[in-house]
Amino acid sequence: MPVSLPVAAASRRRFPADSAARSVDKNPPRRNFQRSTPARLSHGTSRWCGSRLILLLVLCGAGIPALGHSASGQEGSLQSLAGHTDPVYAVTASADGRWLVTGSFDETLRVWDVQRQQTVRTMAGGHTGLVLSLAISPDGSQIASGGIDRLIRLWDVPVPSPLATLPAHPQGTASVALSRDGKVMISGGADGSLKVWTLEPAEAKPGEAQPDAGDPVEKSVLKGNGRPITRVAIRPDGKSAAVADATGDIQIFNLEDGSLQGTFGTHAGEINGLLFSANGQVILTAGADGMVRSFPGQPPATRQIETGHAADVTAFDFSPNSALLATASADKTVKLWNYTDGKPKAELTGHGGKIAAVSFSSNSTQVATGGEDKIARLFETGAGKLVREFPAQPGPISAVAISPNTQELAVGDSTGAVQIYKSADGTALHKLEGHGGAVRNVQYTPNGQQILAVGAGKEVLVWNAADGKELRRLAVESPVVSFQIHPSGAQVAVACEDRQIRLLNVADGKLLATLSGHDAAITSLAFSRDQQKLVATADDGSAIVWDLRQNEPVQRFSLHTGRIAGAGFASDSRTLVSAGSDRLVQFDQVSVQMAHRADAVSVNAIAFNSNGSQHVTGGSDGAVKLWNTSNGTPAREYAGLTAAVRAVSISPNNQQISAADEKSLHLWNMNNTQPQFRIETTSPVTQLEYSFDGSRLLTAAADHVLRNYDPAPLNPQPPVLPSREPAQQTDAHPAAVQALAFTPGHRIVWSAAADGSLRKWTIAASSFTATLQGHASQVYALSFSPDGSQLVSASADK
Repeated sequence: MPVSLPVAAASRRRFPADSAARSVDKNPPRRNFQRSTPARLSHGTSRWCGSRLILLLVLCGAGIPALGHSASGQEGSLQSLAGHTDPVYAVTASADGRWLVTGSFDETLRVWDVQRQQTVRTMAGGHTGLVLSLAISPDGSQIASGGIDRLIRLWDVPVPSPLATLPAHPQGTASVALSRDGKVMISGGADGSLKVWTLEPAEAKPGEAQPDAGDPVEKSVLKGNGRPITRVAIRPDGKSAAVADATGDIQIFNLEDGSLQGTFGTHAGEINGLLFSANGQVILTAGADGMVRSFPGQPPATRQIETGHAADVTAFDFSPNSALLATASADKTVKLWNYTDGKPKAELTGHGGKIAAVSFSSNSTQVATGGEDKIARLFETGAGKLVREFPAQPGPISAVAISPNTQELAVGDSTGAVQIYKSADGTALHKLEGHGGAVRNVQYTPNGQQILAVGAGKEVLVWNAADGKELRRLAVESPVVSFQIHPSGAQVAVACEDRQIRLLNVADGKLLATLSGHDAAITSLAFSRDQQKLVATADDGSAIVWDLRQNEPVQRFSLHTGRIAGAGFASDSRTLVSAGSDRLVQFDQVSVQMAHRADAVSVNAIAFNSNGSQHVTGGSDGAVKLWNTSNGTPAREYAGLTAAVRAVSISPNNQQISAADEKSLHLWNMNNTQPQFRIETTSPVTQLEYSFDGSRLLTAAADHVLRNYDPAPLNPQPPVLPSREPAQQTDAHPAAVQALAFTPGHRIVWSAAADGSLRKWTIAASSFTATLQGHASQVYALSFSPDGSQLVSASADK
């Protein structure tokens, strides 16, 4: 913020050229910066700094300040600091000899790290003419510069060390987020730990509307699912937080009491971006699966049934009228449940072994079972009464299906045969053979005219239901584990051992689409009642719902702690019901509101505009794209990056987009896509964050250094795309920086790193913080009063 200081103009006395050197105490007090009044240097001057003598030589023609170190009067080596493009006219140093500040005819100031011989900050745009004089405030917090333009500018001095360091997460801090009022912070660790911190407000600086938050106090530790955390975000009202993990799940926590409000699945893999919209009504996610999705800001309602089975649930079916659920178990029982209230309706007993298959009739009045005892059974669903037992099969039963007209029962067994029986009296009608191993699934087409069955091979066999003759074989590239006939009867979804799903025409076996993305063996498939979605469940307890209009995954779920026996959609086509080996029936919601593919491989970074109506993504192909959040349609694309995008950000005023790849940082006009800056980076940028007022663009790079840039575009825009040096750079952590979060006061940022720490930093203003006017000519000398309350200036105006 601007700082107002009284200025005493030295109008009666002219300062000699060497006054700065003569006025310096050889044993000054130990401060961050030494109080001094630099003067014009034509050849060189020397100054005591602590116990060392630094010889400052100004090579005026080249604009290169040089250092000569000497101890006890012994002359040392000469070192040059290159960076200015015109002669250097003013120099001052810190009391400990660590820093130099130089002013140049190129109209810039530079702060140098003497040991590393690097610029740590460049102050440009403050003067429209030569920089002639410099001074450092006694507390080392400000630099004053005077120039030929008759102006005095005040600048923030970068602080090289963190204001605070918190050992937050022993195995690495993966993400950090601050509430909009700056009073609450949440951090997530690679070990799955979650911590909530409260930040007491610091004292406001003069003219500062909102002070930066003070040091944090650990408030609570949240109990999550224990999986590694990848992203955290706080709802704008500060009442809840969203936490993303490495498996693609999001947990929502109440920040007031720490309670878990809900969990829902999002992506098939790691979540690389997590954002709340400005009104908190939408959560936007970006994943390693290349998809961007939006969800309600509040988690959907879920429930579960504890089945009470004495062994694993082995099979599951959902009645066509969405009224009943059936769970079959290795405990030799089948249980029927009411869908609406989850209460038990009936228990089907009498089986002599583990049950492997269960299936409802099309009118939901009957249910067929089969298992290890080789006997198929038919029950009424009303009271669970046994209707009929069918003749024993040659081997354990592995699949059953009731014909759509309920007149037939198909029974598949371990010998590879499917026996067709007449339901009314158990008469054997046809025997379908040649499946090449145990029958894994059997189904009738919706019109009842055909039967599809699979064994252990790479084919789905299609049979004529009327006479039991083989019609055709639908070949695939991998052994089939299961299939599901589309409600239209024209297509079939085939799950294979290679963890891919293939959509085929039943009539000719033509491959229509291949769905990939499962990390574990697929166990079952089910279409939604509206025919627009397909759910595939897996051995690892996960499920993926696919949009059949785009053949893209719309949402991933972590439903069970073990193998999922089966799943199905309710009549609303959004409620997903599943049963697993953990003996639970789980009710979940397909809550995704929007989904679009942003990259063929992975979305590495994502950012919202200020009102959430648009979002920008950075992908593995180097593309930076702007999208409409409501429907996922593309709006604009920003050219220039050639490698995988690592970070993106949108300025708070929605006028600028920034993005970085391995070699460069690019800034564009958000509205017309015109490039504004192309900055070559010495280390790949991994994080980008604008301050709340948009005056600072902070980057974190693979070299663990924070760099602060002035993002303000040039006006007019030069014909050759310009670069820009960092206004400040600071060594941040001994390990990779994983996340950045600015406080509302714009000056403070928190960084999270793989070393497990959180660090608090002061980020200097990218431009000058105040302008002092009053001289009628160039300003030749400056000096702060001992208490820093006044600044004395000397000018050619006498």
